[in-house]
Amino acid sequence: MREAIELFDARIDEFDFLTSVKVADHPRVLVHELDEHGALGYFHIDYSRYRRQNYHDITPNGAIQIAKIPEYLAQKHYYGSRSLGYEMNNIDSVDIDSALDLMVAAEIIKRGLNTR
Repeated sequence: MREAIELFDARIDEFDFLTSVKVADHPRVLVHELDEHGALGYFHIDYSRYRRQNYHDITPNGAIQIAKIPEYLAQKHYYGSRSLGYEMNNIDSVDIDSALDLMVAAEIIKRGLNTR
């Protein structure tokens, strides 16, 4: 949290918001809806040559959101070109939305895993 605040403060003239992000679990080339027939019609790349390492797509992780108050009240969200991304690793980005997520977080704590 301290690093995110320091980053935002250092760039406060450039940005109105800071949102924490992490590397996406699945790059955008792997995420599509089923087409109108229930088929994989929107999956157009040759997946036999797909390499996850070639992608660095990010996604907000919901851990940290910082805003200048007047700008947030006007925009009502934390995203866009005036929002600075603060990249976090997977361990620090564990989101607890289910019993499985809680088990993962408990195991991380139990094992004393950290990234520092």
